[in-house]
Parts: sequence; C-alpha cells; structure tokens
Amino acid sequence: AVMDWLASVGVGAAEAHAHAHACQRAFVEALEAEGAPLRRDDLVVGLDEPRRANFLAFRRPDAADLHARLMAADIVTDVRADVLRFGFGLYHAADEMGEAARRVAAAMG
Repeated sequence: AVMDWLASVGVGAAEAHAHAHACQRAFVEALEAEGAPLRRDDLVVGLDEPRRANFLAFRRPDAADLHARLMAADIVTDVRADVLRFGFGLYHAADEMGEAARRVAAAMG
C-alpha cells in the first residue's frame, strides 16, 4: 500500500535515493559547521560517489564509543567494528539536518 501511495505522488526509488543523498550532504556540511569529530575524510564512501547507499559510514577507531554516546542521547545509529553508520530516508527532512548535526555534535562532546 505504501509503495502504491508513493508511486501515486511520484516518488520512486530514484527520488527516494536523491532525497537521502541531499540529506546526507546537508548533514555532513552541518557536522563540519558544528565542529563535530566526524569528518568528511572519515567517510568510507565519499559524498561525490553517486552509487553510495542511503547511509553514511564513518570509519573511526572510536566508533563503538561514539555509538554508545549517541545511543545514550537517544540518537540511533549502527556500528560495525570501526564503522559508525547513519541512515537517511524519506522520513528525514533536509532542512532538519542542521539540528540533527547539532545534537550529534553535542552528544559526542
């Protein structure tokens, strides 16, 4: 039913993917503006790669610690070994990425 509704409003996989990428770019730019410890250089797949998934993966030796700090602040992420991942989807708004980055930066101390 959801897929039918999305199709009826003109949102397909390509549009959802483009939206996620726009949110990712806004999020990374806002993280940089906030001075968060996550850097563009930490990305496993860079923002310029059009075939990247709808999540950002930051390779960090302290990924597990950062994940724990974020979870303590009710910010849900995924961690796999030394990679901290943030997912983006249709339920995110690009204009909310500044606030998201502010909260992430604050949780990371």
